[in-house]
Amino acid sequence: MYRLSCSFTGTPLSKPSHRVAAVLLAICLCFSALAAQAVDATTHPSTIHPPLSPAANEVAKDLDLLPDVQELLDAENTSGKDSLEALRVREKLVESVLTGSLEIRSAISRIDAEISSTNELRDVMSDKRESRTQTSDVVNFMSAGTTTIINNALTEFATGRGLQTGGGAVGVVGGALQIGISTISLRLNKGEHRSAPIKPNMLAPLFGYAGPEAKFNEGVWSYLNDIYPQAVNSGETRRRHLVNQWMRIGRIAPLNTKQGQQQVAVLIGLVPQRKAITIDLLEDRALMLSDLRAAISQMDIEMLEIMRWVKTL
Repeated sequence: MYRLSCSFTGTPLSKPSHRVAAVLLAICLCFSALAAQAVDATTHPSTIHPPLSPAANEVAKDLDLLPDVQELLDAENTSGKDSLEALRVREKLVESVLTGSLEIRSAISRIDAEISSTNELRDVMSDKRESRTQTSDVVNFMSAGTTTIINNALTEFATGRGLQTGGGAVGVVGGALQIGISTISLRLNKGEHRSAPIKPNMLAPLFGYAGPEAKFNEGVWSYLNDIYPQAVNSGETRRRHLVNQWMRIGRIAPLNTKQGQQQVAVLIGLVPQRKAITIDLLEDRALMLSDLRAAISQMDIEMLEIMRWVKTL
């Protein structure tokens, strides 16, 4: 039962020979599997690299990095990973990744500059408002004290009818003066109104402005027009999500109303701002720019993953 007949020799095969044949067969099967894997890796190079996450792949597509990646894989498969051609294409890919990263930083830097100038103007206007409010409070206090003293002097120590009438008149004037100063204080609390010429800021492209004064590079603009990952409404882009969020929290009025259109035109600097610059408007503009900055900064997270992924190619 331990013997096999071998057709090409006609002699029986012993048990040790059977074991040797089994080992040789196993070795042949292993080499066949390795050869098949090598062929599959050559045919489908992406299978030997860890895939990018969907978010990073989206950023790579927006920054037009995928053609360079495919060119590198083709060069490695054709000429070898350490060939001059592969090294040349790899250097080109790294330069493309660095260029994309600098484009992101450029957009963020422009937004940072606008946030800084907006906050600086708001602080100046707030300081002036506080100074004027304090002055009006002092005047109100002094007028109240003065009229009270005069009124008491004329009424408490009066000996004639004329002085009592004068005291009443002083009291009326004092009350009217306090009301007037209080009204002025309420107006001062709103701060001054400044004017500014037409000067579109980086919020303008989100509302349809396409001029050169405020423009994103193609990669960042494509990213803002991609579908928002957590969109509730079908087809809502990142750009539209920001606008909807501002309307939902009351930062701007609905865009289909005249109030909303006028408010947005002033916020993004598309109309002459005659006495329209207020502290409240500057606060809204700075917060909206900060939201836009945060949205674009998400690209940096994906760029880090892309850079690490390129190192594995």
